[in-house]
Amino acid sequence: MAINQNGSGRGGAESNGSDVNDIVNRLGGPRVVIVLAAVVVIAIVAVVSITSGISDTNRQTEQRAEAKQQQEDEAARAQRKREKEERHQEEAKKATVLTLDEITDETLRSDLALDADEDGNISQETADEARSIDVESFDSLPLLANFHNITTFGIGDYDSESYDISSISNITHLSIGDCSVPQVDLTRFPQLQRVTINRLESPVDTLHAKNMSSLTNVQIEGLDGSIGTLDLSGDVNLEVLKIRSRVETLNLCGAGREDAFDITFTPNRVGKILYDSDTSSSMVEFLQKMSSDYGYTMEQQ
Repeated sequence: MAINQNGSGRGGAESNGSDVNDIVNRLGGPRVVIVLAAVVVIAIVAVVSITSGISDTNRQTEQRAEAKQQQEDEAARAQRKREKEERHQEEAKKATVLTLDEITDETLRSDLALDADEDGNISQETADEARSIDVESFDSLPLLANFHNITTFGIGDYDSESYDISSISNITHLSIGDCSVPQVDLTRFPQLQRVTINRLESPVDTLHAKNMSSLTNVQIEGLDGSIGTLDLSGDVNLEVLKIRSRVETLNLCGAGREDAFDITFTPNRVGKILYDSDTSSSMVEFLQKMSSDYGYTMEQQ
């Protein structure tokens, strides 16, 4: 019995081995099997690579979508911020910065009355649109703190040099009704192009307007007053100079344009004119010709 069982076992193993050999032979031999196995491995690797590539592509697509969404979110936030700022700006424009009831200066009050609303309120938008303002005195300057675009300023009584003029420091045209201070410093208005003084209520020791490259037009109209020194030295673009008041010394060193000028003096109102080699030569020539008729002397510095 034992011998028969062992024999039966060996026969089964031999049968299995024979089946494998038969399969291999049917497939074309060991080499073909090896090739087929390699093909299978390559196919598996290819499938894995394709799957990995698809995964990478999907990740890249997701990343691009996330980046695009982030950009859209940022753009939306920026748009909301702009809209908020615009609303604030519109609200600020409509905000009241001054009321007619606050103004005791009748000149300023009448100047702004036409621009106020029915309740007498002046908005920031109205203040920003104002280009020309007239006041009686410098006492009204604090009321102009929100008037940022004034270019023409008229004052009835120039009675002090101590006021804060920051609200009107960029004016280009200045008109003075009465001038009643001993020292006038126009260099505080660096953008000034034209100044007119209509009256000199009391003597002015010095009117400073030195090295003001933007200044082109100076008119001193007050017949009754006087100026000790009118300093226009270095005003290289000076074109128009009209003097009716008494001026003891007119300093034109380094002043005047060569191509165009208009000078008008009332006879015997200017005492002495100072000039140098940098003064407009055509202006010097003109003044020298007029000196005897108008009663002033010329001194070269």
